[in-house]
Amino acid sequence: MSLEELISKANNLLVEKGLDQPIDGRVSGMFSERTVRFLRQAGAISRPEGQGSAARWNETHLWQLVTIRSLQASGSSLMEARDRINGLDAEALQGLLSQSPSPTSSEPAPPPCRAWQLGNGFFLLNSENQPLPASTIHQIRRILASSQS
Repeated sequence: MSLEELISKANNLLVEKGLDQPIDGRVSGMFSERTVRFLRQAGAISRPEGQGSAARWNETHLWQLVTIRSLQASGSSLMEARDRINGLDAEALQGLLSQSPSPTSSEPAPPPCRAWQLGNGFFLLNSENQPLPASTIHQIRRILASSQS
């Protein structure tokens, strides 16, 4: 499929799966040619067959895009998402996507602030005043709880 067809199919799947909303103000909800090219350069999606306007994209690329967006919506960074999907085929990507929590069922992100109390005597400071995904805070709390045992 062409890049335009890939983007159209990926955006339709984002809408279908409720992943079409912007993520934390930094990641656009929908894909564009620029976004796909950025993800390709970052190594998050595999190379198409051919180059330039003759490049052909397939189902694996489609599911790479949608799975990356799902993982980002659940709190993963682009590099974490890239590492999780690396080498997976379309079927495995769909399986991973089905395991990801839906963005509508996840806890709301904490409001922007400079510090979060994570546990007894543990504070997380953020000098940029940006919100952190709830999943990140929960992971940090689990790590702290296990280290105190």
